[in-house]
Amino acid sequence: LANTSGVMTGRFRQREFGAGASYAFGPATVGVAWTQSRVDNLAGAAAGQRQGRSNNYEVNGRYAVTPALGLGIAYTFTDARGYGVNAAGNDMKTRYHQIGLQADYALSRRTDLYAEAVYQHAMGDGGVASIYSG
Repeated sequence: LANTSGVMTGRFRQREFGAGASYAFGPATVGVAWTQSRVDNLAGAAAGQRQGRSNNYEVNGRYAVTPALGLGIAYTFTDARGYGVNAAGNDMKTRYHQIGLQADYALSRRTDLYAEAVYQHAMGDGGVASIYSG
């Protein structure tokens, strides 16, 4: 279905899949994760281009410096396809490299403070970083 502005309307569906594993040894923990997001009937996409798929591959680690202070790092690679049409009329292909650092300090059993920094580099048809915009 399309409204008068050509924007796709009707049923929108998003599905998420994922798997991960981690291993702890002493004060350190390392982990890996894979997630996939699939979107059908994407609003605003051209006819025949209404499906999108993003795969995220992550490697992460955490180290407990003290019982109250933990430091973490994560690297995520995202490979997204089909969330629009590029200049050649094909499915858009966008890739993101993202690195995150975090420090977490427990003030009590119920209260903690944390600081986090994230850097993202966008490549491909999207070309714009998308850390917090969905």
